This record gives sequence, structure tokens and C-alpha cells, in this order.
Amino acid sequence: MPFEKQKNSNVLRPEDIEKIVQTYLARKDVEKYAHVAPLSEIQENEYNLNIPRYVDTFEEEPPVDTAKLLAEMKTVTQEEVRETAELKRMMADLVVTKPEDQHILDDLRGILDNE
Repeated sequence: MPFEKQKNSNVLRPEDIEKIVQTYLARKDVEKYAHVAPLSEIQENEYNLNIPRYVDTFEEEPPVDTAKLLAEMKTVTQEEVRETAELKRMMADLVVTKPEDQHILDDLRGILDNE
């Protein structure tokens, strides 16, 4: 990456500035980084100097391994079922100290039963 990411802005490091200067001085195209555009090309683009018109920085996303993703989802689902069952067992042992709080415990049990 030709800069250091920060919260609201990016900062060019000395090595980034050096690369920019050297690329400019060499007047060479560098894939996904720099393009030497002749005046005719700039005219064709109606003097629009937006970088994407001249440099394609698109990085293709790697394909998603759906079989691996499905296996991970099944594992997480099984884990969730086990943890919910354990939580239900633990909640069965809970006793409220104030009768007016019983509805809270009942509501929590109801949420777990609907899972």
C-alpha cells in the first residue's frame, strides 16, 4: 500500500514519497500504480485527471471456499446448540429472591426456548 492508513486521513511515509518521485522521474507505467498519459489521452478524457481513468487499482477478491464456509457454519450451529442447552441447564437451577423478578427469569427462559 503506497501510504499509511490513519483515522481520517492517510500519511505518505518517506519511502512512499521516494517511490512516487522515482516513478515520476522514470516516466514509466507501473501496473496498478502509475500511468504516463499522453496529452491526447487526457484530451479524450476531457481533461479529467481522476486516477481511475488512467490507473486500474481493482484487486480481484479471492474466491470463497463455500464448502469450508458451510462446514464452519455447521460447527458454529452445533456449538450454539450445546451452549444453549448448557445455559438452560444452568438457568433451571436459578431461583429468584424477589417474587416480582420471576417474570424476568421466565422471559429469559422463553427466549432460550424459542432459539
